[in-house]
Order: sequence, then C-alpha cells, then structure tokens
Amino acid sequence: MKTPDIIPYEYVTRSLSFDPKKSSFTIFLETVLDPMVVEGLVDQYQLGLTKAGDVIFFQIDKEGRCRTGKVMKYDPVTGHRIKDDSSKCPITWIHALMKRKELLPEEWELTQCLFGEHLLSLYPDRTVALVESEKTAVICAGFIPEYVWLATGGKTSLGNKLDVLSGRKVVAYPDVDAYGFWCERLSVYSNIKVSDYLQHIAGDNPSFRHMDLADLILESITQNSATQNPTFQQIKRYISPECHDELEALIKDLDLEFWGVEKIEEKEIE
Repeated sequence: MKTPDIIPYEYVTRSLSFDPKKSSFTIFLETVLDPMVVEGLVDQYQLGLTKAGDVIFFQIDKEGRCRTGKVMKYDPVTGHRIKDDSSKCPITWIHALMKRKELLPEEWELTQCLFGEHLLSLYPDRTVALVESEKTAVICAGFIPEYVWLATGGKTSLGNKLDVLSGRKVVAYPDVDAYGFWCERLSVYSNIKVSDYLQHIAGDNPSFRHMDLADLILESITQNSATQNPTFQQIKRYISPECHDELEALIKDLDLEFWGVEKIEEKEIE
C-alpha cells in the first residue's frame, strides 16, 4: 500500500499560532458553549485559522500525519456556512493552495482520511460517533464528549477511509436526507450501526430534510434560550456552567441588569 502524501505539520502548527477567537467559527461556538470548552475543542481537533479569520478543518490521520485541510467560512452570529457562489470550487483545500504556491510538488496526491481520525489513538475505548460535516463533529463533541466524534466530510465521502474504524464500536448519524444512502453503504461494516434517531425527529416535515445532529442541538438551545432571562443570556458565557442555575436565580430574585464585562489586570488584585 502506497504511503500517503502529507503536508508538513509545521503548517498546522503555524495556523494554530493565531488567536483562535478571531475565527468566525470559534466566535460562533462561544455563543453556545463555554469559552473554555471551545478552547479545548480547538486544541483537540487542531482547528486551524487563516489570516482572513476562516477556520481550517485539518485531516490528521491516526498516525498524526496531516493529509490536507479544508478552509471554511462561517457567519459568527448564526453559525451558518458562507459560500462563494461565484467560485467554481465551493471548498478551498490547503493542499491545492500549497501546490499553487509551489510549496508542494506537482506530483503530490491527496489521500483523505476522516476528520478527527487522530483522536482514535487518544481514546481507544470510547464509542465512535460518525457524522457528515466537520462542523457537526465539533459541536457534538462539545455537548456529548463521551463519544469520539468523527466526520466523513460529506454524504458520499465514505469508502476506504472507514477501514480505520475496524474493531471499534461505531454509531453513524447521517443527515436526514442521507439516511437511506448510508444504510446501504455501511451495511458491509458489521461494527457500524446507523442511527435512525434523526429520521424519527424529522418525520415527514420537508423543512427537516437536510437536518443534522448539530442542527437539532442548536435548535434545542434556541428554544431553551427563548424562555431564559435576557440578562442571564448576556452574562452566562463568562460564568462556569456549574454555576448557571444559581446565577439565573440570583438575577431573577434581585432583578439584576447586565452593564458589561471589564478585564481586571493581575496587579489590581494583588
């Protein structure tokens, strides 16, 4: 078997040297997750960052080798992907950019792996949860950390890259419209169970046809937020999650209002 061509890891490290909060994707994540959790996800998945503030979903294999990186633009408020309709290629690939700059030889060939594959070695005993998009894997990892969340990178991006899951217990959560396709393609893997959970949630509702697990989680958060005090919504991101219930009760009892957050320098509290 041919050894896959890889991208020198220094390029991954270099992209991680920027402030991750400048990424539009991580800015959105901090609206739904504790900032410390987001910081952990950036480190866990090695989420890169371009100078323009776009996130890079690096594909790092089980051996720790970087196969490529997918550059994506997101709205920092809604978390929706921003697509360039004028571009012939809807996705920007790091290996393609490097080839154009002659940082990789012309004969360099792409061999993709699962997004998050490097986590398999770190958590050998955890059940693997397989989804389509990288965004979904990261969001689900933030809310359901007991699984190893991996992404195929697309509805049809299955094939040989799943061989690395041999011997692991795997539950696949395809988008609603990909359920039948994944059931058929994944039936040859005895260790992979395709969940029909989203199918039951979606039912016959046409507006749920493209729903994925992250959509369901975010929708649930939105519904819960609608019933919460707006002051609590503004301040909860700065407070540890285990204190949220007490914080919300205190705001309600004292009718507190949010005025802002100010950073206190260390010398001021000595």
